[in-house]
Amino acid sequence: MVTIDLLLDSKDQYVYLFSDCFLVKGHTRTMICDVSRKKMYFINNPYFEVLEELKCTKIGDYIHNLATEDDLEIFCQFLNYLFENQLATIVTEIDSFPPIEIQWDSPHHVSNAIIDIRDKDHPFGKIFMQLDHLLCPHVQIRSYKILTYEYLHNILCSYSKISNFRHIQILTKYSSQLNLSMFMEMTKKFPMISIVFHSVPEKDIVKLQGYASSLTFINEPIDSCKQCGIINKESLGLGGLSNFMENMLYNGCLNRKISIDENGNIKNCPSMTKIYGNIADEKLEEVIEFTAFKNLWTIKKDEIKKCQDCEYRYVCTDCRAYLEDETDIYSKPLKCDYDPYQGTWK
Repeated sequence: MVTIDLLLDSKDQYVYLFSDCFLVKGHTRTMICDVSRKKMYFINNPYFEVLEELKCTKIGDYIHNLATEDDLEIFCQFLNYLFENQLATIVTEIDSFPPIEIQWDSPHHVSNAIIDIRDKDHPFGKIFMQLDHLLCPHVQIRSYKILTYEYLHNILCSYSKISNFRHIQILTKYSSQLNLSMFMEMTKKFPMISIVFHSVPEKDIVKLQGYASSLTFINEPIDSCKQCGIINKESLGLGGLSNFMENMLYNGCLNRKISIDENGNIKNCPSMTKIYGNIADEKLEEVIEFTAFKNLWTIKKDEIKKCQDCEYRYVCTDCRAYLEDETDIYSKPLKCDYDPYQGTWK
């Protein structure tokens, strides 16, 4: 526990906020993002300035400038909060702990892809081969209809010669007529896949939850791509250092993403209106070279209205498909439930 006597004994030392704990100042408060433990902490904005000052100020020099004993006591309480949550410590040489360089890169030309299914059959063999050439590790297949075991098995067989996919998430409509044990066996045959059944009746949710760890069941009906772009408490998450850096420097949702909508049109996201050709005629490798396609990858939260004042901005994936002002690509996400100026959720 930090006491005033301990601070006086440490007057020639420094308070060191661990380098993997990043400060994100918002309009109403500051977030401390512990990217190693993937935890978020909140402090009042004046403490942002305190921590910035402590980066180059000895403890003795800092407490010498405090006006009253009460200020010193409050400072002790703040340090105890940091130390108890393992966010900081006291060190002798602050220069021995340089900050983490703000940078991000990836060997993947495309890091994630969304493929929507409704009535049109897509050439999955062709799509998977092209995504493989782009070194794409993550694919989501999102179906607005019921996929039979046979239909889905045929899709996955198109994957059989592809090696770069780390994960394929299949989001498909639920039916009580489906043989779930067969889908469970499918996840064993293709260990890189996970299957999420949506539109599950409330009465079936409880009994299905413990069915199998490889199958997930949700009540929410997913009828179209218009249901994406929602930003709420549940959608936020601190995914680690790489994810945090990417959200700082690029667009958290669209960076290195490519999508094929239910009609086979190639887009940045199925919800976007801009089309870059159809998978029947265009190659994904060529589409990602279009300047207009890549421009959306670099729209950062620090450039987006209201988001730039939000303490959550580097743990939020953002949405450029649904905007408060459709004429302004830097407008606030339409479906965001947070008010950074009041610090409240709807």
